[in-house]
Amino acid sequence: MKKFYIVFFLLAPFSLYAYLDPGTGSLLLYAIVGIASSLLFFLRNLGYSIVEFLFSKSSTRSTPKTLPDIVIHSEGGRYWQVFESILEAFSKKNIPVAYVTPEKNDPAFEWAKAHPSITVINPGNEMMTLSWLNHIETKLVLSTTPGLDVYMWKKSKKVKRYAHIFHSPTTVEFYEFFALSFYDDIICSGEFQKPGIIELDTKRNLEQKNFHIAGLSYYDYMLKEMKNLPEAKNSGKKTILYAPTWGLRSSLDNAEQTIQILVDANYDVIFRPHPQSFISDKEIIDSILNTFKKNTAFLLDKNRTAIEAMHKSDCMITDFSGVMFDYLYLFNKPVILATVDAPVGGYEAEEIESELWDVTMGKKLSIAYPENPDQLVDTIKNAIKNKDTIKDEILKVRDETIMNFGKAGEAIVDVSLEILNSL
Repeated sequence: MKKFYIVFFLLAPFSLYAYLDPGTGSLLLYAIVGIASSLLFFLRNLGYSIVEFLFSKSSTRSTPKTLPDIVIHSEGGRYWQVFESILEAFSKKNIPVAYVTPEKNDPAFEWAKAHPSITVINPGNEMMTLSWLNHIETKLVLSTTPGLDVYMWKKSKKVKRYAHIFHSPTTVEFYEFFALSFYDDIICSGEFQKPGIIELDTKRNLEQKNFHIAGLSYYDYMLKEMKNLPEAKNSGKKTILYAPTWGLRSSLDNAEQTIQILVDANYDVIFRPHPQSFISDKEIIDSILNTFKKNTAFLLDKNRTAIEAMHKSDCMITDFSGVMFDYLYLFNKPVILATVDAPVGGYEAEEIESELWDVTMGKKLSIAYPENPDQLVDTIKNAIKNKDTIKDEILKVRDETIMNFGKAGEAIVDVSLEILNSL
């Protein structure tokens, strides 16, 4: 048996040896790590409390003293496509709802003028809004924001239930740790989003959540937008949409090489990086834009949604992300998967032992980026030529995973009312 010794060096002219068995040594190590972690979390939460206090005092916007039974929390205008059909359904039923946003120019303000049962509230910037939300009184809060009760957004003691709405056709796997752990209800787009959450809650000894299958309201918006798209012009050239994600799963490090191969092969290229890349990967983005800014075959797309870019393109190159499934489910066009691996470090996937749905299904429905970049053009040509061969499989997966396709807003409202009636 391996032995551990702790040696205490004292001022006295002798040393004291103490035997410590492996089990006790491990317990001691875990105790030290546990104390350090607890101290770190305490200091972090103390910092959040101070920041919240400061922002709560600095908020000058008028907010109603009483709220309706349902409050929707949005992170701003970029999530309008998630909430529009939900608010439309609430409005049709003439049910009072408060929509809370940190953005003064959120599209909800203009929209609400024609929908009197919906009240739009802007308590201030993001910090002020979270501080205000931490103390509201209502029965049900709906949100698509992860991290409830983990960072600055805390559960209010005067709110009875918090329900999370998925805003992407993916699972919890690549959310940050404890992303959905402290919600009471999860409104899913399909059954496939449940197992990972259940596994995490079981491991963490958390109370199992209430699951509701309703669909993906984001697609309600996208399908409506698709009806207004102009007919794609046939210039004789094929267009490739390159939409890399950000973080560890991103292919941005090789983006410049990929784009160069495409423009050299006479493709038009629409480049649509993740919005966070303009902050986290600024040097890479700046280099790409500087290299191709005078190339007429290159276009940077920063529109609020990717719907127009998807419509114009013939094939997409992307990484493991929700936009891959959007392209497949909405347009049934081929996807080239630019990354082989999906690192799980720092994500919920790190603690999920079962099969990762996002990774497995992403590989199943896409075509792998060739090991030799010189073969990329041939890979794209074959993908476009044979695009109809996988269409049936795409639609099969979509129908199995996305319930109420195009009508999720109404289903989410019905679920919300069921939750409300159960209180």
